Amino acid sequence: MLNWPKGLSAIRQSIRHSSKAPVALTSLDLHRSLSELLFLQELNRYQQAFIHRVFLAYPEDDLPGELEYRLNCIRHQESHYQETIEFLERRVENAINLLFNVTSFDETRSINRLTYLAFVFAPVSFATSVWGMTEFTIAPKWVAALAMPLLILSFFIAWLSTIISRKLDLRRVKHWTDEEKRR
Repeated sequence: MLNWPKGLSAIRQSIRHSSKAPVALTSLDLHRSLSELLFLQELNRYQQAFIHRVFLAYPEDDLPGELEYRLNCIRHQESHYQETIEFLERRVENAINLLFNVTSFDETRSINRLTYLAFVFAPVSFATSVWGMTEFTIAPKWVAALAMPLLILSFFIAWLSTIISRKLDLRRVKHWTDEEKRR
């Protein structure tokens, strides 16, 4: 017979300890936990169906009192296990979603770093390409003289866009919290 409390406890421990591992391993552990939960859910359904068939096989009065009592206890346990499995299933799915959201957030931060790096190289690249296309030669000090103001201008635009986006984000959060307070 399957030891339900021990199996569910092992899955709870697996969920609890999976947050300390790297993202790929954590995701793998969570998906394994989810597949184990689905397997346990199917076993639980088979056991519930078996108990239901036993009750259908015997008329109400033909089932011995002790057997009926034990089957009702098992039926009650099975419904409790089903609720626990569904709870753990939702918990694992939420953990998987959270893991993917955190990973997505980290990727977004990496893209933002790359964008800021482009703010540095784009003006310098533009200045060198403008002087590289012409037939006349210009001293390198003029390239630097054009590149530095463009670099400063791009940093100013990046700084300004950061401030504007933060203010817009704050307005969205304030609007969202005001809507929540109205509800």
